[in-house]
Amino acid sequence: MFLHIIIIISVWSCGKYLAQVDFLSYYAKYIALLPGNEHLFLAYGSAAAFFLVMIAFMMRAVGVYALLHLVSRFFFEISQFIICLLSLVAIYFWVTAHVNVFKDLGLLVFVPLELILASVYCLNIYDFNYPVMSKLINNIMLLLVSGALIFLSDLLGLFAPPVEAQQPVILQKTS
Repeated sequence: MFLHIIIIISVWSCGKYLAQVDFLSYYAKYIALLPGNEHLFLAYGSAAAFFLVMIAFMMRAVGVYALLHLVSRFFFEISQFIICLLSLVAIYFWVTAHVNVFKDLGLLVFVPLELILASVYCLNIYDFNYPVMSKLINNIMLLLVSGALIFLSDLLGLFAPPVEAQQPVILQKTS
């Protein structure tokens, strides 16, 4: 997981400071896609997790353990990368722009958790000595800590927007 965090931070900083990319505009475009499609994304994530487990049982029945390990490990790494990305993006957007990513995404936050749960279960099918709980707790805690940081900083007023942004705009009558 540490490798994923280092990769995300280095790519993010290169994009932000070397290429002058405005990530908030890309985030706004992504969030504009969600209102009509969030149930579709949830269904695809749940279906992918379900089919991953079903394919793992079929591979175990056939005896293709190398392919089972490869597919399970692939989904585990992708899910872990998405969880790290989601946590770091949430913290970055909260500190810089006071945007709560978890509130905007809603239940879509749980799709990577579903996939990582399914992939860890499939890795447990491959090797019954696989450390399931330690892998799950690491990933779940990363999301919980970033969510708790955002919640507590909002509660305590840390990283608040500037005072002029908090004041309401008074419309003046023009005649």
